[in-house]
Amino acid sequence: MSKIDAPRVVQVLQQITVEDPDHVDDRAQGRRVAPRYVVHGQPHCLVAVVLDRLGVSTGAIAQLDRQRRPGEGSIQFSRADHPVARRFTRSALALLDRVQELQDAGLAWGEVYQRVTTRYSARNDPWLQ
Repeated sequence: MSKIDAPRVVQVLQQITVEDPDHVDDRAQGRRVAPRYVVHGQPHCLVAVVLDRLGVSTGAIAQLDRQRRPGEGSIQFSRADHPVARRFTRSALALLDRVQELQDAGLAWGEVYQRVTTRYSARNDPWLQ
């Protein structure tokens, strides 16, 4: 089985953000509740919705909520030791981490997509190589 690569993640991310570009996670930074991948049995944050669309089960996505390390405000998917993380290439993991970071900062999903698909001179994002 081949790994899910960054271009596939970008494709799914684009589909999601076209559907709801102004969506902002109500659990983003500055809110009183911690970020969660699954809320009330449904994928909640942008990364969770991407994972869901890529065929990851809701149960596996919910297990990722337990991967947050002490002192971390949000989950770093690339550092998760869950088997789901092994289904992605390194550049796809880096992309998902960046999506999580921007989403947790309170950006609308359309803005997150724009930022991760635009080359910034100060950043060396591996998925844009």
